[in-house]
Amino acid sequence: MPWMSDAQDSLAPNAGPRQPSWWLLLPCVGVFVLSVAIFSLTAFGLDRLVAAGREALASGKAPVHAFAEFHARLSWAGTVLVFYCAFLAAAIYSARVVLKHRAAGHKAMPVWAGLITGLLMLGYLAYSGRVQNNFSYIFYFTLDLLTASQRYDAAQLAAIQAVLYILNILAGVVPVLGLITAGCCALSSAQTARTPDIETIKDQMRELKTIAGFGSALLVSGVLHMVTWLRWPAALFHQTPLAQDIAAFAEAMGLYWGATFSLVIAAFYVPAAAHLHRRAEACFRAHPELARDTDLQTWLREHGLAMVSPQQLPPLLAVLAPLLAEPIGSLLSKVSGSPIVGG
Repeated sequence: MPWMSDAQDSLAPNAGPRQPSWWLLLPCVGVFVLSVAIFSLTAFGLDRLVAAGREALASGKAPVHAFAEFHARLSWAGTVLVFYCAFLAAAIYSARVVLKHRAAGHKAMPVWAGLITGLLMLGYLAYSGRVQNNFSYIFYFTLDLLTASQRYDAAQLAAIQAVLYILNILAGVVPVLGLITAGCCALSSAQTARTPDIETIKDQMRELKTIAGFGSALLVSGVLHMVTWLRWPAALFHQTPLAQDIAAFAEAMGLYWGATFSLVIAAFYVPAAAHLHRRAEACFRAHPELARDTDLQTWLREHGLAMVSPQQLPPLLAVLAPLLAEPIGSLLSKVSGSPIVGG
């Protein structure tokens, strides 16, 4: 059985550092589940915010500005385009990595673990949409207010929903089933401390950094999309205090989920990089001839395998990018004097 094979490999005598496989999914999925749980417990009252918006729309005191509404809608469409392109590129890259390592005979456990996790995430998204819990209001907050405004006909609302359904499916599948599973496959290896291969380790570190970069691009585009989506209703309350309140609400949501996505990337990248770092140390000790009159840390830095080195700056920026996406976007919006939602 595949899981028995993985367990036997990790417990084999003199096997060296444990080989990464499906277990690399656990920290990042755990962080995401914790984030969803905290959000679900603390983001109460979102239904009352929607009710307040509906009441304002029904009272006729919501002076919709046509240009502001169009600006908000087109800004959202632009982030959808970026989101789709980023996910398509990540999906293609992930498929290439997985197929390459499957062709090399690596175990299928990471693929199955990623598939199951991705299906569970899609199942939770579907459940949230049915019961309309706090998590689903990321989607329904804007949709409900757009519907209540009666500015959009049934076909237009259906088009908006279709775009979002596809986006949600991609968001639930590609990061886990694609990038993280590709990372697990790329780092799975039958090597041991007795037969290390520094070139393979370097290739794996390069692939890991590339995956971290793709993951960061995906999640940054996700944060930007979330903020523009949640800010859209502010255009329905043009130049009123409620418009500013909605914009502030969207910024807070972007900050929370930006922090979540940064922690998810870190929870995958740090254990994987630490594993490669330990394998490189084992390689150095197993082959003293590699040293060439240099110490371990210098040798690791020369090969881009040190945990603390200038080579780790790009992955660090990739980890922080989702967290910084919303504050930087808001700052640019304020400096330009043209808020993204016309609020």
